[in-house]
Amino acid sequence: MRLGLELVDRKIVDADQPDSTLNISWRSALTMRKATVRSRLGAGAPVPPEGQQLITKDQEDYVIVVTGVPSRMASAVQNPALLKGSSLKVGRKEPIAPKGFDFQPRTQTTDIIFVFPKITPIVADDKEVEVVLKLGQIEAKKKFNLKEMIYNGKLEL
Repeated sequence: MRLGLELVDRKIVDADQPDSTLNISWRSALTMRKATVRSRLGAGAPVPPEGQQLITKDQEDYVIVVTGVPSRMASAVQNPALLKGSSLKVGRKEPIAPKGFDFQPRTQTTDIIFVFPKITPIVADDKEVEVVLKLGQIEAKKKFNLKEMIYNGKLEL
């Protein structure tokens, strides 16, 4: 099924909607978890124990979120079979397939959350990870430079 959507440099062009830009982020990274807690609490607010737990707890999975997906497109790909071609590509290692998906509707867009198992360790020596997200017939790719993801001397994914 073709939706009249086309991906151009992570930008979706749909004749029925204004251009949409996809943002792909690594949400299980420590810096992203800290930013999430701070954005929910507000600047300078004390962090409650459950917020501290979110920040300090080791993550069991890699969580990648794609935001800016037009709602019409997101509803068309809510069948997990249409998202199964997604993967994390780490050097010459076997691609890591997602183990789960979730959808969070916004006003005019939907966030799609991809959960990847930590079955293959990703280390700084891998240099880069390519996230390949298949959204039905649309494919979005983003490369993450692992040097840029080191925080306090530790690779944070």
